[in-house]
Amino acid sequence: IRVVVYYRVGSALAAAFGIGAAMISQPGQGVTDLLGSEAAKPVEYNFLDNMVAWIPTNVFESLTNANTLQIIIFALFAGVALLALGERGKHLTQVVDEAADVMLKLTDYVMMYSPIGIFALIAKMVTTLSGKMLVQVAKFILTDVTACLLCIIIMLPLAVQLLSRESAWRFFKNIMPALIVAASTTSSAATLPLELKIAKQDLGVPENIYGFTLPLGNTCNMNGMAIGLGIIGVFASNLYGYPITLTSIIQFTFLGLVLSVGCAGVKGAGIVMSSVLLNTLGMPLTLVPIIAAVFPLIDPLHTAANIGGDLDGENLHARISSVTVGGDLSLRVKSSGVKAMAGGDLDIRLDELSSEVVELSAGGDVDLRLPAQAHARMHITSGGRDILMRVGGWNERVEMFVFDFTLGDGTTPIQITA
Repeated sequence: IRVVVYYRVGSALAAAFGIGAAMISQPGQGVTDLLGSEAAKPVEYNFLDNMVAWIPTNVFESLTNANTLQIIIFALFAGVALLALGERGKHLTQVVDEAADVMLKLTDYVMMYSPIGIFALIAKMVTTLSGKMLVQVAKFILTDVTACLLCIIIMLPLAVQLLSRESAWRFFKNIMPALIVAASTTSSAATLPLELKIAKQDLGVPENIYGFTLPLGNTCNMNGMAIGLGIIGVFASNLYGYPITLTSIIQFTFLGLVLSVGCAGVKGAGIVMSSVLLNTLGMPLTLVPIIAAVFPLIDPLHTAANIGGDLDGENLHARISSVTVGGDLSLRVKSSGVKAMAGGDLDIRLDELSSEVVELSAGGDVDLRLPAQAHARMHITSGGRDILMRVGGWNERVEMFVFDFTLGDGTTPIQITA
């Protein structure tokens, strides 16, 4: 639950960050190339009425009218129902999974020829749009790229530094190969195997954590897409003459959160989500060809931000972790924020420790092994006879700085070796 909440909050903040960046740069303001009779009419948004309209009364009517958001809402409820049915719903679940695979394969076929279509769109855009409009398109690209870079370079490392007290530079250095592959392939799904490898070998995250959080984030945590949708919402509003109010900003944020969840981790999926966004906002779709033409320029950083958010979430989930067993517990972790409780003896080895909180409680003896450089805040209690701490390995220089150190209950013998 914790990592799901973190992913959802992260996507909402990413969408809000994209909207904020667009509100500063104001891409699309002052041009009339896409204005038509339908766009000049101001639209009154009622957020609650729109939310009610997202709930389908008849899913077949939604399919007929291509009301994508209602279809997504229905799919969410249907997925929850299938999960609740368990084994009884496995056959329908298999049919849905296979249908999704077919659609993704069809998308791959389309994307194989997309460079030709994108080249044609760019050629048409250059020859038909005014110079002012091209400047605004360039401003849109620059805003998107800048926002994604700030998210990757500042927001994600800052979250690591503040929430887990781990070195932000070390985390960024470890995930850099995944970011490079994500940017070069523009596919979150294609980067997943490398993410799993980095989580295990470089970040030291247990398999039971990264095996769940990374595939989950790969599916529903799209920070880069959320940033892009927020910027597109402001860009389209400026182009079509729609007022940007507090209600519309909340709507952009909410749609960025919802649509980024439903975005497939394949090339070009953001173009589809952009059309869904415009359709939901009641705006013309004449902007979609322009977005499709420039999407190859912004998609690499979208994907990199998506992957960075996934690794950030699973890393934080691992670093703020707890283990409780009724009997003896033997644990080796490369983590921070460790809370381990055992009804019997507790044997724990921490591979890395720096400005971290360690809370250990055992009904029996405690055997704790720390690295040679240990900087920590520790609270250790034992109901057994001994607490043994071993710091460093053979012939290692030990640098130990431990503060707020509580050991035992005042009666348990303590032995520290280095």
